[in-house]
Amino acid sequence: KYYIGDIGTRILVSTGNVLTTATTTNLLVQKPSGAIDTWIGMVNPGDNTQILYTIQTGDFDEIGRYKLQAYVVFVSGSWRGNTAYFTVSEAFK
Repeated sequence: KYYIGDIGTRILVSTGNVLTTATTTNLLVQKPSGAIDTWIGMVNPGDNTQILYTIQTGDFDEIGRYKLQAYVVFVSGSWRGNTAYFTVSEAFK
């Protein structure tokens, strides 16, 4: 479970594709307010088909349902992944 203000939580997103030659491995995030953010990810060292991102200060600054898409860029083009959803809760909920 995710909570407002959390920092250091690791987000792993499986893409189903080998990302070792990707030049960009980002997560596009829509917050509950509708604000769009880009989280700069990296290829997970333990699984080169996953994007790894560690939550920073200000990422979980809204309570509610977030939408997330992987966004990868290769020399041959760029792609978005399927939309995933998660909820950031109030403390003690």
